[in-house]
Amino acid sequence: MNDYFVSVIIPVYNGAMYIAEAVESIRRQNHTPLEIIIVDDGSTDNTAKIVADMSGNIRYVYQSNNGPAAARNRGLIMAAGDVIAFLDADDLWSGNKLKIQTGLLEQKPEVDIVLGLLQRMQWIDAQEGSPRFKEWSEPVMNMHLGSALFRKSVFDKVGYLDESLDYCEDWDWFMRAKEMNIPMLLHQEVIYFYRRHDQNITNNTETGFDFALKMLRLSLNRRKQQGNGTVAKLPRLSDYMPDSRQIHDRKPGGIQQDQMTDSLVSVIIPVYNGEKYLAEAIESILAQTYRPIEIIVVDDGSTDGCSNVARRFPGHVRYIYQSNCGCGAARNTGVKIAEGSFLAFLDADDLWVEDKLTLQMEVLGFNPGLDMVFGYVEHFYSPDLDQHERGKFLCPTGKIPGRHAGTLLIRQESFLRVGMFNPDLQCGEFLDWSFRAKEKVLKEKLMPHVLMKRRIHASNIGILKQTPRTDNTHVDYIRVLKASLDRRRKKEGQI
Repeated sequence: MNDYFVSVIIPVYNGAMYIAEAVESIRRQNHTPLEIIIVDDGSTDNTAKIVADMSGNIRYVYQSNNGPAAARNRGLIMAAGDVIAFLDADDLWSGNKLKIQTGLLEQKPEVDIVLGLLQRMQWIDAQEGSPRFKEWSEPVMNMHLGSALFRKSVFDKVGYLDESLDYCEDWDWFMRAKEMNIPMLLHQEVIYFYRRHDQNITNNTETGFDFALKMLRLSLNRRKQQGNGTVAKLPRLSDYMPDSRQIHDRKPGGIQQDQMTDSLVSVIIPVYNGEKYLAEAIESILAQTYRPIEIIVVDDGSTDGCSNVARRFPGHVRYIYQSNCGCGAARNTGVKIAEGSFLAFLDADDLWVEDKLTLQMEVLGFNPGLDMVFGYVEHFYSPDLDQHERGKFLCPTGKIPGRHAGTLLIRQESFLRVGMFNPDLQCGEFLDWSFRAKEKVLKEKLMPHVLMKRRIHASNIGILKQTPRTDNTHVDYIRVLKASLDRRRKKEGQI
């Protein structure tokens, strides 16, 4: 029997309805020695009174509202134990959490963190003041502070939680621990019950997404420094497991956050007489900080030297030639042969920023219910355009929201639910696909980062010109809008 002194830290803000149950789930552990530290982060309900009525080994402290990271850090400063555990005031532990996890720490003295499975619970109702929940989804391996047990010394190595993050401060801490290769051990017992209800701080998904992006950007910057410009890879979940079993199979429809580095992205480049710019586009893909990728160049009947350019990248590019059928048809050819679980597109005259795929894959990895992500675009005049030629085209300044094929990253299964691009459209095939995606209610996010540089040059299709257009491309846009209206009328009976 181990004799670890466990300090349990509970941050609470207006948790009067739940905190008694949380404390009781700790006391059911029957572990000694143990202390419970409740840090009240500015509650305005009767949390303080409920805690005051509790007996036993509870240390209570009140502070002005500074957020969960500050509350947990206050608890860490107060903690007397050599082992640290966390429990949110509205969640519960399983009855054997400490028995399992202290036992693993005793068996593995080289390990600083042990981590078990998390079971999500969904609010049903409250009867006689007591909340009721039901299980929601299968148990998952989620790097949540409450499902882990820590040697206190690990916080001297990694540091405390980042108090500038109102959300995702736990993910940020775990990312820093993984970047430092802190030894962890995963086990497959459910030891944490995460209870969803209408007062959860994480219900504000838009704000939470913004903080998640901030946290991911911080991690990317640190890993770039580690990798001397390239992004250092993080350990995989399987690296922390005692055997080779892959628990992420429990969670259909999504990848675990650590398996993202093993997911293949197929990048499809349609090209027609783009010899002048194709090499730069390919190089911007090869410069990505994310791996693994496959690059599929679909030559849509070019009569210039596109094939020679593509063949300058042996081992990196799959080159396919087809008769000229248009950009939509070329993208469809690429999709049909793509081997990746994720799809991305880049026109042969445009460029990606180097973190495009890394950032998007990590966002999709943290959000398994998300189908696709977009980003922002910056435009630039191609260096081969002289001043006179530049005067013929509009080049927007600043970053612009880019629901554009070149900023898209999408799960392949989600793309196929919408279907292929319309090959009959000369222009607007991506707009048509986007309308169909909205009609299928695909879940998307627009990342606030510039992900693509769009080139302005003399052969652009769809770029705004200073003089009226003389072609008939506008006809395709009218067809796209009419087709969308017709589908919506048929589905709903009215608009």
